[in-house]
This record gives sequence, structure tokens and C-alpha cells, in this order.
Amino acid sequence: MQKLLRPALYLLLIVGVLALLHAMQPEAPEPSVQRLSATDARMKLAEGEDVIVVDVRTPGEQAGPHGYIAESVLIPLQELRSRVSELDAYRDHELILVCRTHNRSAEAAEILRNAGFERVSVMHGGMLAWREAGYPVEADE
Repeated sequence: MQKLLRPALYLLLIVGVLALLHAMQPEAPEPSVQRLSATDARMKLAEGEDVIVVDVRTPGEQAGPHGYIAESVLIPLQELRSRVSELDAYRDHELILVCRTHNRSAEAAEILRNAGFERVSVMHGGMLAWREAGYPVEADE
């Protein structure tokens, strides 16, 4: 019986030490991405703050029924990594990312944070929330 207990105790001790070492490692801080409501985004734009709206939808979606926010920069999510340098002139601005809802914007925020952009926000609810709030949109004719 003691022959069986000794290896089990050693194994338990090793697992415990490994768990303790893992718990003691500092976690890398997650880059913070601010989540804005459509109202907050609209206020920032109306107040003339240094913000740039980056629309990460496809050109077809932007031309669709939801329209787009005036003066937004269109860079579809699937092209963002290869086109991120187009936003270099706006590194000192807050970038407000918008898509249909907010899912692709969240992905885009991660890409931009990894590329060194520090002021990145996601408009929660995307163009659906913007339209629902009755804010102005542009539409291609």
C-alpha cells in the first residue's frame, strides 16, 4: 500500500507546485478598447473631437440600406492588415470602428491595437444602432 501512496503523493506535489508557479506568473495586461454607444460616437463627432470613423464593412454593405457615416474611412476588415498604413496619419486621433453590429469592429480593434494604435473604440451596435437612433447617414445613389 505504501508503494502506491508514495508515487501518488509525489505526483500530487508536482501538480501543486506547477499550479502555484502558473498562478504566480503575471498576466499580460489586455489592451483596452473602449466601447462607445452610437450616442457617444455621435457626440464626439458633433463636438469636433479628433476622431476618425473607420468603417470595416465591405463596399457592398456600405452602399446598402444602412448607409454610412459621413466622412468615414472605408477599410474592410479582410483588407485591414494590408492597409493599416493608410491610417498612420491618424495615430494621434481616436479611431471609432464601425460595422453592421460590432463584431467585426472588435476584430479590427485587435488588429489596430497590435499595430500600435492606442486610441481605438468600437461603436457598440454598429450601423444598426446608429440608424435606430435616427442619426444621419450617407447613401450612394
